Amino acid sequence: GFPVTISSRKDFLANLNKLSRQNYESILRLIRTTYNSNFLQNYMDITWEMMLRQVDFQDLHIEVVQHLMNITPPDKKERVTNYWNERCKSYFDNKEWTPPEDIFTTQSSVDEYDDFCDYIKWKKKTGASLLAWMRLMDAGVIPSHYAICFASIMDSIQEALKLQKYKYFDCLLEWFLQMVKFGVDKYPFSEDI
Repeated sequence: GFPVTISSRKDFLANLNKLSRQNYESILRLIRTTYNSNFLQNYMDITWEMMLRQVDFQDLHIEVVQHLMNITPPDKKERVTNYWNERCKSYFDNKEWTPPEDIFTTQSSVDEYDDFCDYIKWKKKTGASLLAWMRLMDAGVIPSHYAICFASIMDSIQEALKLQKYKYFDCLLEWFLQMVKFGVDKYPFSEDI
């Protein structure tokens, strides 16, 4: 019943919070012991949030995703694949890296610090999400959409330049270079660019 829902989610989150390179085998075992396929959506939502917060552990989070795929009953496996595919498609279709309208504007020196913090949070989270998609493709969790991803970011780069949004342009360029660094040996750029 109800307590299992809460404890299963709490256990999963607690396990992901403790995840490290040293203990990841034991964490995967703990995830397996508290696993309940009815909470797949929750597990994946939590994993995605952790991927955005802890970029250095994204490879381990992807191991968790693959582990979830392995322990999910055959009739529900498609849910895992669909979750990541739909989330990726939505991310690029809706250009979710686009900043909130006010992120680059500062009203007064009082607001300056808060605005700067919002900007840094947005920049880190967006950079982490773009890298996460590259890693999920690389791991085969979702099909390789490198061409679509790179083209989408290139469009945004051109648009930012045209609109003279230079701070946004800088962010996009930085992310694009990270993506290229990550995906250059996996995707034959020279043919398309």
